[in-house]
Amino acid sequence: MKDKPSWRFFLTWLAVYTILDILLEFLLHGHLAWNQLPGAIEGAILGATLTWFFALFRWYKAQDRF
Repeated sequence: MKDKPSWRFFLTWLAVYTILDILLEFLLHGHLAWNQLPGAIEGAILGATLTWFFALFRWYKAQDRF
């Protein structure tokens, strides 16, 4: 990994995880429940944060090799 993970990386994964959560909710329950949106965003924030930390860890490891 050449560049340090940025806010753009975090926001991209936040959007992806939110869409996946809403899509799974629709597929499993057959309808969209807009009152579930805060929970979907909460889970997406957790997933995006963990993804960002993992990318940051990989970036630090890549920097140690040089």
